[in-house]
Parts: sequence; C-alpha cells; structure tokens
Amino acid sequence: MSPQLVSTQQIILSLIKVIRRLVSNGNTAIVVEHDAETILQADWIVEIGPAAGINGGEILFNGSRDDFQKSNHGSLTKSYLTNAKKIHLDFEPPLPIKTFQVRNAVINNLKNISPSFVYNAMNVVTGVSGAGKSSLIKQTLVPLFLNRYNEQLHATGNPELVDFDFRQLVFVDRTPIGKTARSTPATYTKLFDLIRDLYASLDESKNKKFTKSTFSFNVKGGHCEKCEGAGKLEVGMHFLGNVETLCPECEGNRYKDEVLKIKYKNKSISEILDLSINQAFEFFNGIPKIQKYLEVLKSIGLGYLKLGQSSGTLSGGEAQRVKLATEIIKSGSGEKLYVFDEPTTGLHFYDIQVLMDLLNGLLKNGNTIIAIEHNPDFIENAHHIIDLGPGSAENGGNIVFQGTIDKIKNCEDSITGKFLFSESEYRIEKVGSSNHNQISFSGVTTHNLKSIDVSIPENKHMVITGKSGSGKSSFAFDTLFAEAQNRFIESFPSYVRRFTGKLSQAKFETVEGLTPALALKQGNRIMDLRSTVGTLTEIFDHYRLLFARFGKTQDSNNEEDLKAALFSFNNSEGSCQTCSGLGYVLSSDLYKLIDHPELSFEEGAFKKA
Repeated sequence: MSPQLVSTQQIILSLIKVIRRLVSNGNTAIVVEHDAETILQADWIVEIGPAAGINGGEILFNGSRDDFQKSNHGSLTKSYLTNAKKIHLDFEPPLPIKTFQVRNAVINNLKNISPSFVYNAMNVVTGVSGAGKSSLIKQTLVPLFLNRYNEQLHATGNPELVDFDFRQLVFVDRTPIGKTARSTPATYTKLFDLIRDLYASLDESKNKKFTKSTFSFNVKGGHCEKCEGAGKLEVGMHFLGNVETLCPECEGNRYKDEVLKIKYKNKSISEILDLSINQAFEFFNGIPKIQKYLEVLKSIGLGYLKLGQSSGTLSGGEAQRVKLATEIIKSGSGEKLYVFDEPTTGLHFYDIQVLMDLLNGLLKNGNTIIAIEHNPDFIENAHHIIDLGPGSAENGGNIVFQGTIDKIKNCEDSITGKFLFSESEYRIEKVGSSNHNQISFSGVTTHNLKSIDVSIPENKHMVITGKSGSGKSSFAFDTLFAEAQNRFIESFPSYVRRFTGKLSQAKFETVEGLTPALALKQGNRIMDLRSTVGTLTEIFDHYRLLFARFGKTQDSNNEEDLKAALFSFNNSEGSCQTCSGLGYVLSSDLYKLIDHPELSFEEGAFKKA
C-alpha cells in the first residue's frame, strides 16, 4: 500500500504504538478518549460517570483492561464496546430518491469531480485525511450557496450547484463557542435575551425604569461595579500566580442589590443563572418562547448544564452541542440543508446516539444532512456515502465511491470500506516494567468530581473514559496535570516564577507519587496567519540555519555571511516588502463596507443605483 494511503484506523493504531513506546521507555501515559480501539488497547481503564455534570463525577471503574471486560459494574461504555448497545438511526429516506449535485469541483486537490447527494437523507463524506472532504464541502458547496466562492484565495474553475433546492443552509463546524469567560450557554444561544426581556417587563422593573440592559451582567448599569459582573475577582499574587476570589461586594451574584430585589416567582436574575437547563425548563413553564430554547438544549442531552456556566468550562462535546442547538433554534425546520464538520468529535458512544436522535428529528421534518465524518458507527448509519481519495493531497481529490453502506465494502479502492468491514490487525504488545509505584489522589473535588479517590499505576498506558461532561478532563487536565505543572513551577527560583503562569488550582485532599507531566490537548485553532507546520514544529528554524551556513548568493563577489533571519518570512530583513512575508495582500471589500439598496459601486466610487 502506498505511504499516502493511510486510513483513520491506521493513524489511530500508529498513535497507540507511539503511546506504548513511551510506556516501554518508563513513562506513564494517560489518554482521555472515546475511541473503542484506544480503550481496548489500554493496560488500565478509569471510567467516570454515571452521567454528566452534577450527575457525574464518580468513579465507576478503576482497574486493568482484563478486569474491565470481566466486570459487571453496569458500564455504559462497556455496553457499546461489546455491541450490547449499538448506535442507530431510525429514519429511511422517502421514495423516489431525489438528488442534487456539486458539479466541476476543482479547488485545492479536487480533480474536477461532480458528486451527487440525496435529498431528505443523511449524506456522509468520507476519506483519509487530506482526501479533499473539506475542499468539497466547506470550500465549494457552502461558498457556492452563499455566493462567496470567488472570494476565496485559491478559488479556481467554475463549479456549480445543480438541482439544488434549499431555502436555507445551516453550517455547524467545530470552532469554539464563547470568546470570553463571560460567555455562557444562556448568552450564546440568546436565551438570556428572552429572560432579560421577561424581567424588564415586570411592573417593579418598569416603576424603577429598569431596562433590558439593566439585567445584563456584561454592561454597566445593573451589574456589580466591583467585579464588573464576573461575580469573582482575580487577585495577583506576584510569583505565586493569580488567584480567583468571590467578589466581596456582590458575593458572587454579579448584580447590584437593587437589581437582585426584582424577582420573578421569587427568584432574582442571579438565581436564574444558577439553574440547570432541566430546572429552568420547569421554572419557566407557561412561557413558550423561553421553553422552546430550553427544550432544544434538553433534547440534545445538555439538561444538566447551568444557564450561567462559563463556556470555558464546557467539554469539547458540550460546546459543540450548544452550538448545534443554537443553529437549530435559529433555523426552525423543513427544507433546509444542515452541513456538519465531524460532529462526533469529543463525543462518547451514548452522546453520539443522542446526536443521532436529533438528526433523526431533523430528517423527519424534511431536512437534508451532509456530514464530514470518520467515526465508523456514524458512517454505518449513512443513507448515502461519498468516499474521496484514494490518498491525500495530490493522490486524493477523486470520487472513489458513491452509494450505500452495503456496497462500499465491495469497492477495492476504498480505504474507508476496508476500515469499516475489516478487523483490526493490531497486536497488543506487553510493555512496561515490574515497577508498581502509583500516583494516588484522594478526595478530588475539582469541578463536578464527587470527592473521588483514584490510584494510577505508573509505567502503564491508561485510558480515562465516560460520557461527555462526566469529569474526565476535570481529573486528567485540571487536577493531575495542573497539580504536576504547578509543583514543577514552584521548583523555579522566585524571579523566574514571576514570568510563568500558574494553572488553575486543583481541588483534592492528598496526592502521592506525582511526577512531572506533559499534556497534549486539542487546543483551539491557531489563528496567526504566519503560523505553518514548519514554524510550529520548529523545523523551519533548522532550514533557515542550513541556508545561512551553506547558502550562496548569486553574486560571487559578495562573501558576506548570511544570517538565518534573512530566510524568515517573519523578519523584515528577508521578507517581501509588499506582503510582509504573508505571500498575499489583504484588502478591504468595498461592497461590504457600505450596504445600501440605493447605492452601487462604479468606477471607484459609490453612486446612486
């Protein structure tokens, strides 16, 4: 098989081999994961649950992989791993089948392809990483619908949509929600706007001339001036880092006293933010507008979240579902195209089934779904598959297969088909030493963890699993890693500690055997336009040094030593003066600067139409 033809399964197995190699070198590896292959290859498994949020945070299982497979602890994870439960989609597309097409797609590595999609069905676009999935959907189909295809930097050709009949396109990708710590599920979904309208409409509010903005904790007027509506203060402790404390003025309530005196059903606006979505649904009984928002959030499995919970504390799966719920609330239903970019990322088996139930409802209302996806359980429920490839980059961009799930297994060129219908060939290698030292935490209460005790054997490959929001990251990153990192920082001289940040304070009673830790997280996308694979991995620095040492100028008489800085596109000495090393020039779109029905842009100026 060509080196380019690497399936998602092979990437996962290669990653597992790397992890086990780290373990064989005397390290301890802890992985927060939902992937079945990764869980079943672990030496040690910790399952946290039983549910999410306030209903999670307990240890359901803590032991070896063999004991996990033999145990009868009522594990939801084990039920899906053993196929006692299976992810399924109940909907079947109506007959006769009606299709639409993206014709002559050529952007990036796409080879002038014209794939077809099925109306009122779940279409899944598959293929190895770099096969052209995003190029087809995110850079061709979506921009064509929005009339923005030619605005793209690398737009080429003249692709078109054929038999495309949707009144709206709803695109849900994996970009994070909430740009500040003040963002909450209530503010992000605009639910809090309706709640503030309700409080502003009360007679007592009108008598005091309180407006909707008075009940916002993000603007001046009603919020506490001491903490500016945050409910807490960040106190600088110099070399010890910053510490958050409850605001002494409002005692964490975010608002001024006169605002807190305004109550609906004996609850202030601050007390509303402290309600879970499930509690709020019962509390706002009889107010259809508010209940509509809450019902969608409940249906997508987020009923345990608090309305005022900071978006920064949400897990990846929770954040994605809040965004999905927001799009559903805004869009309504019927004759719409929903486009998803890997919607199962960060979701447990149970949460994928919750997502399936939601997609089932969208399909029953006459909508159409297109999803870019790698998850085998999700793909197996597709009504129509477009498999791109066969490889990545220049070796990709072709339609390898189009059709139903039962036919893709007969396609010899489809790596996806082989992945779906073949057993793993990976063999578990016994790794690790006889070292039985442990890392032991007791009484952990970070976030939603319920005073749990966890013992982790060193020199093992361990997986932490459980439903989204159950507390996996709270233990792995916010407790174990944070405490290890903070202890490491405390070993620095006080002068050095002044310039190092301190991670959030983990909450626990005791810990033993803790060693220095390294964390690799699925961080937010790097937004710096100058960041490349070369600069991020620092390979580019070595290339620049190589050119500086051995490079020769065209002018043979010039024997001046070349500096590495001359070969950096981030340095003014060597970068292009016109684009400053970006490779392209950013300019304003004058049509977007002024949008007026009676104005048009002609000959470099705006004129009356």
